[in-house]
Amino acid sequence: MPVSTATDHGHPAGGYVFIVTYGRSGSTLLQNLLNTIDGVVLRGENNNTLWHLFQAWHALDSAAPIRDLRARGAQTDATRPWFGAELIDPEALGHQLAALFRREVLNLPEHTHIGGFKEIRVHGDPELFPQYLDFIARFFPGSRFVFNTRAHDDVARSAWWAICDPDFVRATLAEAEGLFRAYAEAHPDTSLMLHYDDYIRDPSALEPLFRRMGARPSAEQLEQVFAQQLNHGRNPAFRT
Repeated sequence: MPVSTATDHGHPAGGYVFIVTYGRSGSTLLQNLLNTIDGVVLRGENNNTLWHLFQAWHALDSAAPIRDLRARGAQTDATRPWFGAELIDPEALGHQLAALFRREVLNLPEHTHIGGFKEIRVHGDPELFPQYLDFIARFFPGSRFVFNTRAHDDVARSAWWAICDPDFVRATLAEAEGLFRAYAEAHPDTSLMLHYDDYIRDPSALEPLFRRMGARPSAEQLEQVFAQQLNHGRNPAFRT
């Protein structure tokens, strides 16, 4: 992949890829795989930090008094309860929050062409979920979303899910996937649905992802990443 200069605010010229999923979906395999591509730095989970920055931005962007004062070009004084609110610029704040996150959380090295992260905690607020992804798309130039899913019964037997009520697990996963599909259908140009069971059986199912990225790992890199999973008895994709 050719080295590209950064965009305004220091964002990588090739944009971003965000893996949106739930726990035990196989997303770390995708993370590992994409990081084999030259110029790609896809970080792991960050405890949903960007969600909290979004909430701060949303609190201002959705405030009717701020919108009204700015739209009217009003000037307030100390007798007004929203004194100075017309000076608040949610658009500028969004750009600064994104740049701060890129710099201090993602810590993308110089010459990164495509950045991003994967997160399993994104779907906690169904009402704000699409607005959150819209925020990312707005302030992280060139954003693409990869929604990763897995067979519910397999997830329900894995790690911490195994101690939960199976019906609760399936309901939680179904709700999350409903949000994923709705957003992907509304934003087909920037969204992609992937299913772990599909690409674990046949790695060619990942081709749409590589096309969206404009880059792909070599055949050797692909085989090596999947073979690492074989060491844990999880992946038959390259079994001979």
